[in-house]
Amino acid sequence: MAIKIGTAVSFKNPDSWENTPDDRQTIIKIIGDIYVEDNGVVPAGEVISCQAVFDAANWIIVKGYWYSRALVAIIDQTGNFLGNKRIVVRKYKYVEKHPKFFDVTLEFWGA
Repeated sequence: MAIKIGTAVSFKNPDSWENTPDDRQTIIKIIGDIYVEDNGVVPAGEVISCQAVFDAANWIIVKGYWYSRALVAIIDQTGNFLGNKRIVVRKYKYVEKHPKFFDVTLEFWGA
């Protein structure tokens, strides 16, 4: 099954899934006269990334989400709902020998 990003669907299963947690340690300090508090893991700060291939029509949809910074539903290839996330395109290129397909490296940011 392909990944679903809002109404866009990838051509095939995405590769290179990674989750980067926002894992802060709980720290309380007084620096000068300023009270500073860091409260551990922040789930909304997690960044999920993957590499996926889209045909031209679906790539246009994904670019629209990227440009608008809209929150969109993300469903992975196993059918798990990952939440409503913002899309960041880190890089993209034409698929060799298939110029109407795009190989895209994506990040999904929590809301």
